[in-house]
Amino acid sequence: MERLRLALDAGEGADAFPFDDAKALHDLVLSAEIAAALNGKTRVSLVTSDALSRLPFSALLSSVPDRQVRDFSEMEWLVRHHAFATVLSPSAVLGSRQDGGNAGRFLGIGAAANSDEAFTGETRAVVATAVDLRSLPSLPASREEVRLAGEVSGASERILLVGGDATEARLRLLAEAEYSVVLFATHGLMEGELGGLREPALVLTPGSGTGGTTDDGILLAGEIAELGLSTQIAILSACNTAAGRTHAAPAYTGLANAFLASGSERVMLSHWRVQDEAASQLTMEFVKRLRDGHAHAEALRLAQLSMLEGETDSGSANPARWASMVLIDGR
Repeated sequence: MERLRLALDAGEGADAFPFDDAKALHDLVLSAEIAAALNGKTRVSLVTSDALSRLPFSALLSSVPDRQVRDFSEMEWLVRHHAFATVLSPSAVLGSRQDGGNAGRFLGIGAAANSDEAFTGETRAVVATAVDLRSLPSLPASREEVRLAGEVSGASERILLVGGDATEARLRLLAEAEYSVVLFATHGLMEGELGGLREPALVLTPGSGTGGTTDDGILLAGEIAELGLSTQIAILSACNTAAGRTHAAPAYTGLANAFLASGSERVMLSHWRVQDEAASQLTMEFVKRLRDGHAHAEALRLAQLSMLEGETDSGSANPARWASMVLIDGR
């Protein structure tokens, strides 16, 4: 399992990818009896151990072809057969809230402004310095990702917070409404990734200074949990957002739990560092499928298949690009 996760993290090519490990793990967790029971069932809800929660089941292989044929797009990945959603307790499988469709509001947040001009106010010294934030690479596709996702969503109302508007203060003002989709296209941070950061966070634009430490551009998991953000799904198009609250904590105990506590019915988040362009592609395809009425897990599966089969980009069949995102269903 460790070799497979490292290969996905590194974006290994077909010549070095551990296909045999992806097949062996499939056989370990899906015995012949379990595989037979799942045959023909599109939607599969998962309640996993901490170890298994660190890998997307969609990237396991039900079979491995001859060693001379190592084309990612030709492989029998489980995403071809099942739409997976992780639930954090067995009782969540019994939820009955609306699943699919974008008829309500869309809220998109991205393209945080972390230039010198953005740091006119107070920043949280114990969390991160302005130098830390300015060291983060720009995400050139994030502004367009937010704009295009809003356009294709089919939502009756679209609200975009980008650049200088993507502040914690603006987000809090909008959090009281109900949304079909809330999208964050920004940097995701794990505990300790920036100086003094003690819990996972999302990077926004630092405010003008009047908001103090609650508008410093670092939206902490604890702050997210208190937002009261009601949405059918929160999409975290950012790196490592599936990580635990601390390095030692189980997966999904960080940002996932924070958004569920805040009021999100579901959260879509990433297992590893995602390429800016790949994250944007997957988000767009996912939102399109929601617009067309597909349930959330199936919308993610169809979006992943569109990348796997090269509908969006000839290089997108690598599972490092299409398999990073997982769906957490907290209903």
